[in-house]
Amino acid sequence: MIRESSDHGGATRSGRVALRRGCLLALVVPLAIAFCAVAFLLYTVHGFQRDGARAEEVARHRTAATAQVFLNQVLDDTGPGPPSREVLRRTGERYGAVFLSAREKEGSLVAVLRFFAEFPARSIFGGSHSRTYRCFSFTFGAASDAVRRVTTTPTEKCESS
Repeated sequence: MIRESSDHGGATRSGRVALRRGCLLALVVPLAIAFCAVAFLLYTVHGFQRDGARAEEVARHRTAATAQVFLNQVLDDTGPGPPSREVLRRTGERYGAVFLSAREKEGSLVAVLRFFAEFPARSIFGGSHSRTYRCFSFTFGAASDAVRRVTTTPTEKCESS
């Protein structure tokens, strides 16, 4: 059996190759584990964000449905012509809406109310409930049949009203 030895009293060539392989494994294995952990966390965070966006969109649709129910209730509670501000405020409070403003415009009453809906917000660290707010502008005609038109105003404009 032929054995290689070093003249300098060090390790043999095969020993150095084994040492290099061991160092390489010692570096690659932790890096691979770290990469897998980061990939898993990114995938999980992306899933939470996707679920959160979906839940928020559902909540936004709930605010629109609540606004429609509010409008139908106001039209049922009032006779011909536009409702009073007090009716709008009282009915809005029943549906969790905040009455922001009302103004006369060309014989019609334009009222702005802010509605909200809650949705579950989850993250890696736990869960909570968040709210989404939407403002709706309602136009009620002065004629015997009220105009059943609902227009959505962006929340930023709504906050300043």
